[in-house]
Amino acid sequence: VAVGADPTLRARERAAAEAERLAAEAERVRAIQVRAEAERLELEARLTLEAQDRARREAERQERARLEAEWLGLAWDARADLKLALIGLGADPDLRRRQLEEQARLEAEAGARARQEREAALELELQAQRDAEVRFRLEQQAGFDLRADLSADLIALGADPDYRRRQAEEQARREAAERERREREQMFAEWDSEQQRLEAELRARAGHDTSVEAGADLQADLTVTATVQRPPRPAPQYEERPAAPATGAIWIPGEWVWNGVAWIWAGGRWELQAAGAAGTAAAVGLGILGLAAEGGVSLDASPVTVEVRVGAP
Repeated sequence: VAVGADPTLRARERAAAEAERLAAEAERVRAIQVRAEAERLELEARLTLEAQDRARREAERQERARLEAEWLGLAWDARADLKLALIGLGADPDLRRRQLEEQARLEAEAGARARQEREAALELELQAQRDAEVRFRLEQQAGFDLRADLSADLIALGADPDYRRRQAEEQARREAAERERREREQMFAEWDSEQQRLEAELRARAGHDTSVEAGADLQADLTVTATVQRPPRPAPQYEERPAAPATGAIWIPGEWVWNGVAWIWAGGRWELQAAGAAGTAAAVGLGILGLAAEGGVSLDASPVTVEVRVGAP
């Protein structure tokens, strides 16, 4: 303090900061009050306008109602005056009512006549049905009586009354015997077919076992001689066919070729002459064993396929 320090500086600074904060808070409160006052005035103005609009619409509605009531009164007065004038000139005010009543009476009479006609037609139809039923019963009874008299006369002359029944029974016995015979023949035919199928299966199984044994023996012999077993041929590959080099050229599709060790794809090519039999292996077969002219031996016995090429590793 002796060299000039101010011991109240911090307190004055705090007091100044507090005064600034209070001033800002008061300013914010004044702004809020001003905005609230503006919103209140705006709300009052909007409510006033809405009240005025409602009052205007209500006044217009009341005016329209008044005018409609006046126009309706004028119309009724005009209608009454016109009606009185027409009556004075000799018009009948009850003509429409009497016309409607007359029309209703005519419609009721027409309906009653139609109902009576329907009832009469129904009665006639019922009477006709009763008469037809009586005639049918009389004719039926007459037929029964005639049949009984005829049957008695025929029996008296030696006729057999049970002939038709015996014929029907005999026919039924013949049909049953024929049906039984057909069922036996069908059963025997099915039994023969089953026997043939079993024999064919036995022969096929014996042939298959023989083929498998022969393939297994040959495969064992080939394995002893270090022969490579050829796997099944892969599926063909898709190729884009180029343009033909000349007119009349023939496209030879590509194929898988066995080189003795693995399958190799030989691409397709164009040839200028038709492919003949040269270069192909002409094979002759003996049972399931085939010999090829190119020096190969192939054996096909499901499920084993073996190929041997002489001189190839």
